Amino acid sequence: MIVKHLLDFAQVDMVYVLTDLVDYFRKLGFVEMKEGSKELFDALDEECKVKGMPNTVIMVHEK
Repeated sequence: MIVKHLLDFAQVDMVYVLTDLVDYFRKLGFVEMKEGSKELFDALDEECKVKGMPNTVIMVHEK
């Protein structure tokens, strides 16, 4: 409910999430990002490995 509320009232066109709960966010309309800056993906991959979250993906929701 909280995520849905935030999406409805966010004053931006795109919302990004870094998650390992892909199915949950997919139900809310997020899609997995397949393309983007190599630097962004590399930095996020490294951060997730350091924090013990190797199965995370970047997802985006567009209005």
